[in-house]
Amino acid sequence: MSSALSASFEPQAYSVPGFCQAVGISKSLFYKLCQEGRGPKTLKVGRRTLVSKAAATEWITALESRVN
Repeated sequence: MSSALSASFEPQAYSVPGFCQAVGISKSLFYKLCQEGRGPKTLKVGRRTLVSKAAATEWITALESRVN
């Protein structure tokens, strides 16, 4: 990957640990929320579970609307 491309490329999905760190929750809470149907939408790429940035934003917005 060229340095110009890598400098402008921003990943569009979080790994589960990356998502949990970004929103400040534990992995066990993430999996519990998903099991209850209250977690963010996820996608599978091979064996990896990912959360797209769009799904993360949608999930956070939905949480905010429940509070207000």
